[in-house]
Amino acid sequence: SIGDVGVETDQDDFTFPLSMHVTEKLVISDFEVIVDKNIDGERKTDNDVKDGDKINEIARPGSKVEFEFKLRNQFDSGSDIEIKNIKIEIKSDDIGEDGIDVELDDEFDIEADEDSNRKTVEFFIPLIVEKETYDVEIHIEGEDKNDKTHEIDMIVKLEVDKKTHDVIIHEARLLSDTVECERKTSLIVELMNIGDTNEDRVKLDV
Repeated sequence: SIGDVGVETDQDDFTFPLSMHVTEKLVISDFEVIVDKNIDGERKTDNDVKDGDKINEIARPGSKVEFEFKLRNQFDSGSDIEIKNIKIEIKSDDIGEDGIDVELDDEFDIEADEDSNRKTVEFFIPLIVEKETYDVEIHIEGEDKNDKTHEIDMIVKLEVDKKTHDVIIHEARLLSDTVECERKTSLIVELMNIGDTNEDRVKLDV
């Protein structure tokens, strides 16, 4: 509603609400989230994600998360209004120590009454992270030939969990790159516990 309209007559006075429906011209036509190396170590996809949804797949430390979008320019084809310089940004201030803040590498354009190609923005869950369900903010914007900005803002929820026992080799290197016969070298290995349990006894077999 944008206000009320008053009408006065000889018989009575009337007030009518006045509403205006605005059709967004830049919209998401398809949105999928892929979690690679999820809590079960698999690559899984959640299709048709909407604003406010909790993503079905659960991430864990080190998971790669891919947000895949198709966008649509809803201007009529006869208008010849292209939406240009479209950019996509993904943010979550609370995931890990430094948060997540990534953008699509290249800006792109969409012709009137057309869909974009599929666009993918990816990020990694930090190895040091708390078990929690996080808000992930999505901001998309572009402009038309009249310099009008078209924006999409949405939030989805991503759960990060930890396996009970999950010790990984974070780094491994030899002190010497070349090993000759009857000579020795040392293997330096850094282990990291990204699981949910303190590990008192860890054994590494080489």
